[in-house]
Amino acid sequence: MINILIKLLSLLLYSRTEFRDNFNSDLELLGYKYGLIGNESFDYYYIYHSGNIVISLTTREGDADLYISQTAVYPTFYPDNYDLHSATCGLDSIEIPSNFETPIAVGIYGHSGHEVSNYVLEVYKNPRTEGQAFAVILDELPESKEDSNSNYRKDDEGESSRKQRDKDSERKKKAKQAASTAIGFSSLLEIIGLIFL
Repeated sequence: MINILIKLLSLLLYSRTEFRDNFNSDLELLGYKYGLIGNESFDYYYIYHSGNIVISLTTREGDADLYISQTAVYPTFYPDNYDLHSATCGLDSIEIPSNFETPIAVGIYGHSGHEVSNYVLEVYKNPRTEGQAFAVILDELPESKEDSNSNYRKDDEGESSRKQRDKDSERKKKAKQAASTAIGFSSLLEIIGLIFL
């Protein structure tokens, strides 16, 4: 538990600094989200967009992977459940063509090799295309997409997929609780530091 708190504390301190990757420095940023995810869990975002965009996932600590679908509401690592993906140990970047249906479902998977992964999800205008682009990133599932989700694993694995999603939700809650504990721990360390100055 102490190791997790120390890792989370270092992540919080690191997150206070300005973060920019050389890859992203010349691109027009349309939106971003910061996130913290536990191992073997998924976070989901939904991106409404127009024009050609680039979705970039930078893992600041741990290892998070990117799964994108224009049809499945909850894209996972199953090959029939995503349209595009990137699974590297660093910067994951995917160009989204303008003809992709909107909203795009984005699944971020916390790799099992790390207890917690800290990431930044960014959406950029594709610099290799002309014209305007915009993007809005939502944390919630759009109602119209939820009702029409025919690709959400309703076959033999449907029940296990729902159980996995519930398990992911529980892990996400625990990761957020651990992060809030780390914030309290960080404040305590700052107070102790002020006392001994």
